[in-house]
Amino acid sequence: MKILLIGEFSAFFKNLKIGFLSLGNEVTLMAGEDSWKKIDGADISINSKLPGFFGKISRRIQYLYNVIFLSKYDVILIVNPNIGLSFISKLFSILLKSKGSKIFLSACGTDVEYLNYGLSKKFDYWPYDDCSESPTRPMNVHKNIVNIVDFIIPTFYDYAE
Repeated sequence: MKILLIGEFSAFFKNLKIGFLSLGNEVTLMAGEDSWKKIDGADISINSKLPGFFGKISRRIQYLYNVIFLSKYDVILIVNPNIGLSFISKLFSILLKSKGSKIFLSACGTDVEYLNYGLSKKFDYWPYDDCSESPTRPMNVHKNIVNIVDFIIPTFYDYAE
């Protein structure tokens, strides 16, 4: 099976790639270094030496550029999509859908749906309940990506909610 992994979360996809390879699959990992953690191992590295806003724009353009030249995949898995800017995420979503037969979103970390659900007080207990500051409600910039996925895979029981 030909698998594309997009993004990174605490070396989750780096380790998933190792597991898929050991099962005989062909795997490509397209990711940054997961911010300050500096996680290596991406086949297609999404990074920028530009500071601040220009660095963010550079990384988003790299995602678009790389997806254009990818071949077709049987499965695409995405974690914490932060493509940003609605028009870029819309274009990215269209390109991505043309590259894979099945697209899955792995829900982990502080992804948009999890934060929105928790901030609306729907959990009996939420990790941020005891914090002095509550997390900031993120912008729904990846709604275009959520709309193209075939399935969302929660990595923790809270995310299943």
